[in-house]
Amino acid sequence: MHPTDARLAGLIGELAMRSRAFSRLWSTGEVADCTTGPMDLDHPDVGCLDVDYQIWLQPDSPDHRLEVYTPRDDSSRKVLSLLSARASS
Repeated sequence: MHPTDARLAGLIGELAMRSRAFSRLWSTGEVADCTTGPMDLDHPDVGCLDVDYQIWLQPDSPDHRLEVYTPRDDSSRKVLSLLSARASS
């Protein structure tokens, strides 16, 4: 999407140097937008969260997008509520 973005290139380089798994995946060239699916997140304060995500892309404005994360289980729902309450205070 942004092949000349120096910051993005730097991030990819750093990830490739720090993660063998990332480097192996990146080298396959099988990189594509993924706009829906399940995701496991590891939050530094509350631990693991299981969510479904959906991303709405704006073809006329590629730098803008809407990302929605929905908890997949009661534990994740409770943790997200806790994080929301923390952010509000």
